[in-house]
Amino acid sequence: MKHFTGTILTLILSFLITATAEAGQSCATHNASDIKARASEYQTTINKYSKKYGVDSRIVTAIITTESCFKTKARSHKNAVGLMQLMPKTAKRWGVSNRRSVDQNIRGGTRYIAHLIKRFNGDIKLAVAAYNAGEGNVDKYHGIPPFKNTRKYVKNVVLVYSKLGGYKLRVKVKQSKRYRKKSQLRENERKKKVSKLDFSFYTTTLTTIKKLVPQG
Repeated sequence: MKHFTGTILTLILSFLITATAEAGQSCATHNASDIKARASEYQTTINKYSKKYGVDSRIVTAIITTESCFKTKARSHKNAVGLMQLMPKTAKRWGVSNRRSVDQNIRGGTRYIAHLIKRFNGDIKLAVAAYNAGEGNVDKYHGIPPFKNTRKYVKNVVLVYSKLGGYKLRVKVKQSKRYRKKSQLRENERKKKVSKLDFSFYTTTLTTIKKLVPQG
């Protein structure tokens, strides 16, 4: 029953996310020249905020290409608005008062993806998945959520990023304190488990040897 309920919830979430993403009609399949031509009008703004928040401008361009195909008036069924399809809560979180403002929309979206890249320790795919499906879902599924549209979204963003010459490069970002701490805790736990296993193996082996060797 629990499995059935979980499946239903997953399907509902997938449907809602799909409805959200339909607004911009992604142009991820377009060639690099066309994408760059569409981005040219906003490139100065993209570069400005990419530099400010320490993120590769090609990632921002790839997200805009996938989210809205550079349609400034794009609006989804879930009320995501603008080039980077900001939801009201996301806009508020990142200090965007007017989601229809090109400058504010790009600023808010760039700041958000920069945060996600740091949060997920430089993993571009997880960061992009979180941009689409939410951070909570990436945490819940310990990776890219099993939503069909989210997986397609990640694939499209990566495709565009590759066309722009970005994905083959290792994106260097400073780990957030939160993730450094979590990574350290996980490493400590792993070492403890290994130590316990080693000790257990040692004692078991010693006991076996004692049984095999005649006492006298």
